[in-house]
Amino acid sequence: MKKTLAILATLALPTGAFASTLSGDDVTITFNPGPVYTSTFTAVSGTDASAFGFDVDVDAGTAGDEFSWVSVGSGDLTGVTSFTLSDLDFDDGYDIIGFEVYSTILTGLSFSFTADSMTVSWDPIGAFEPSTVLTGQYLTAPAAVPLPASAPLILMGLGALGLVGRRRKAA
Repeated sequence: MKKTLAILATLALPTGAFASTLSGDDVTITFNPGPVYTSTFTAVSGTDASAFGFDVDVDAGTAGDEFSWVSVGSGDLTGVTSFTLSDLDFDDGYDIIGFEVYSTILTGLSFSFTADSMTVSWDPIGAFEPSTVLTGQYLTAPAAVPLPASAPLILMGLGALGLVGRRRKAA
């Protein structure tokens, strides 16, 4: 019985996972402050959005679970210190919980997340030459499933039955 409970408890723990894709999803990207630029696009194989000399691919990588932001020409981020990807509806219903950075030219990176969005902030930067601005992989986990309201009542009832049985056995 103890082994069964231990296994069930382990399976219930949230863990980071990979291979959740955004393919076919409509995603919105907003560069801030401003917004300087906002665009909604459908995630497809290859570059998903291009603007101001930048290419963005929200479903990069062979598994479609990576993000890529590349400067295809000389870029300039003067005044821009963050972007938000919103409406991230991963195909397996998972929520975004983190991001693993592979490479970047940005300094002072920080991330914040909601169930369906990721905001990336960085220290101010000006002009730069063509390069990979930011690449990495989304970390996702199953969406939280609420505990049914009746579950604690059932557990209390079973506990009470156990106590009654123990008292009868002792008598």
